[in-house]
Amino acid sequence: TGIIYTLSRKNCEVLANELWEKHGVQAVFYHASLKPEDKKQVQADWQAGKWQVIVATIAFGMGIDKSNVRFVIHHTMPKSLEGYYQETGRAGRDGKLSGCYLFYGYQDTMILRKFIDDGEGGRDQKERLHSMLNRMVQYCEDKVECRRVQVLGYFGERFSKDDCNGTCDNCNSKSTYETVDRSEEAKAAINIIQNRDGQDYTVVLVGDIMRGVKSQKVQSLGMEQSRYFGVAKHLKKNECESLIYRLIGEHAFKEDNKTNKKGFTAAYIKPGAACRDFLQGKRKLTVVTKVTSPRGTPVPVKKASSTSVAAARMPPPSTNISSPIRGKR
Repeated sequence: TGIIYTLSRKNCEVLANELWEKHGVQAVFYHASLKPEDKKQVQADWQAGKWQVIVATIAFGMGIDKSNVRFVIHHTMPKSLEGYYQETGRAGRDGKLSGCYLFYGYQDTMILRKFIDDGEGGRDQKERLHSMLNRMVQYCEDKVECRRVQVLGYFGERFSKDDCNGTCDNCNSKSTYETVDRSEEAKAAINIIQNRDGQDYTVVLVGDIMRGVKSQKVQSLGMEQSRYFGVAKHLKKNECESLIYRLIGEHAFKEDNKTNKKGFTAAYIKPGAACRDFLQGKRKLTVVTKVTSPRGTPVPVKKASSTSVAAARMPPPSTNISSPIRGKR
């Protein structure tokens, strides 16, 4: 039996139905919009073993003490390490081998930031929530440090990496990574946005300009003539766009969501409060890049200043992040 956490009520229902109808998994959904009597029934049935999987929002789990939960999956990223710690702690309470998995995509971050900005609370509260989310993003993107060391360190507890015994994805990886300085690429992205002449630029468009892609949109804006056109040819599409998203997270950029006449919403980039710090060299942007694959095959990397770091043991799937919470995994 297990729990799958999702971000929204709609995703909760859709995923539970797909598990049941397409894969034969006895799954049921649980979220805040259910009637009190329905919530009570779902909890009772799950405790009794009727359901294999509960697909839920964070509304599920408070006061629940089911000892034989074998897995907790986060279908989308949690809002904070506090929430992640609490939710993953519901697995393996009987001391038997259990697993926790987190599927992360930076697009989740954009959704969560909008939830914070559009939600209730004053400026101080929203800044605190953004700070907690930023720390969660750092955790997800860290491909080197032991997961348990990171989480327990966040709560002020010390944990030796050796005691992990290779049970988290980072300690279990044979890949070698190095930290690369991408500050020059960051400056190029910021300059593109600062000189956009009132035009609306998306993450994809800025990435295309930096990578030297002569798309119809790039050419219509005449950006193939820009000094920044092709400045990041050495980066893959996902690497370039990830860099831009990082700048949003670092407040060098901010997003402006606009809805067109057809009802479609798009996010456009504008200069943020910290953009000058990066342009003036007061802040650097570094990223962790894979140097060798699990089999030891070198991965081509165009390097700036870097520091090599190696992990160990068998590689996990690249898309999942193992829980660092429980002692036995």
